[in-house]
Amino acid sequence: MRLAAFAAAYSLAAWLAGLSQAGPDSVTAVWPASGVVLALLVQSDRRRWRVWLPAVWIVNTVQALVSGLPWLVAIWYSTIDVVDGALAASLLVRTVGAPITL
Repeated sequence: MRLAAFAAAYSLAAWLAGLSQAGPDSVTAVWPASGVVLALLVQSDRRRWRVWLPAVWIVNTVQALVSGLPWLVAIWYSTIDVVDGALAASLLVRTVGAPITL
């Protein structure tokens, strides 16, 4: 259930970010889906990250492929998003401490 909620929230955030693009070849300046990943990770027990991070990668890859990105670009973006989310969550938990409630 939580995975389905995450997938829906991530996909919606990614879709909304895509609406802000100036054209088909432009880059999105803000990626709110990263905030969804960050919120998910900081609210999860760190031992569960090994389950969530692959799920983040899969959801991101599927979303990128559905939006029309070539598979290699989708894989690259997904990998960057997973590393970005894990690094940001690690630094936030280390700096603020756990548990973090939103």
